[in-house]
Amino acid sequence: MEKELLIQRYFSNSLTQEEKAFFDDLIQNDKEFKNQFDFELDLQKVIGESHRTELKSKLKGFEKEVTTSSKSTKSIKTYRKWLVAASILILIGFGYLQFSNPNLNTLYDENFQVYPNAEVSITRGEEAESLERKAFIAYETEDYEQALQLFSEMPEQLYIDFYKAQCHLKLEQYSKAIELLNLNISNKAKYIPESYWYMSMAYLKMGDRENAKNSLMYLVAHFDYRKERAKELISRLD
Repeated sequence: MEKELLIQRYFSNSLTQEEKAFFDDLIQNDKEFKNQFDFELDLQKVIGESHRTELKSKLKGFEKEVTTSSKSTKSIKTYRKWLVAASILILIGFGYLQFSNPNLNTLYDENFQVYPNAEVSITRGEEAESLERKAFIAYETEDYEQALQLFSEMPEQLYIDFYKAQCHLKLEQYSKAIELLNLNISNKAKYIPESYWYMSMAYLKMGDRENAKNSLMYLVAHFDYRKERAKELISRLD
C-alpha cells in the first residue's frame, strides 16, 4: 500500500489490523514517513477532512521551494513549520476556519451516545434466565462484545440488527454498523429514524462527510427524531 494512502486511512479510522501494524512499524522506523505523518497531523488541527486534498494541491509549489531550501539551510522541523504556516494562510484566504469546518471526529464525539436499552427491563437481583435478558445485561454493563455474541444467538427480533449495530459502533467497527443499520432499514424493522441518525454518526467517524450529510438530510425530511440537532449538523457539514 502507498504510504500516502496509509496515512489517509489512518485519519479516516479505516485501517485493518494488518495495516495498523505496518503503520506503527513505519512510524518507528521510517523517518520520512514519520515526518509526513506529523505534517498531516498538523493539518488536521486546522482543517476538516474534506478540504485536505484541495489544500495540499495548492501547497505543492510552495513545498518544492521549501524542500530545496531545507536540504541546504533548513531543518525538517523548520520545513514543517513553514508548510503549516502556509496552510493557515491559504485557509484564511479560503475562509476555512475550524469553527466553520469542524473535524468530523469532533462532531462524532459531540453527538454520539449509545442508544439505551428500550426493550427489556433489567432489575437488580433478578436472575438473567433468558438469552434476551443476558444480552441486554451485557449491553447495559457496556460489555459490547458479549452483548453482540448473545444478540447473534437470539431468535430473530425486529430490534436485533439495530442493537447489534450499536455494539459495533462502540467496538469501533463502523462499516459493520452501517451494514446492519441499512439492513434494519431495508427490513422495515424497529428504530428506523434512529438508524439514519446512527448511520450518520458512523459515516462521520469514517470521514465520509457526504454520506453523513445525506443520512441526516433524509432523517430531517422524513422523521422528527433528533430533527433540530440533525439540522444543526447539516449546517456544520456544509
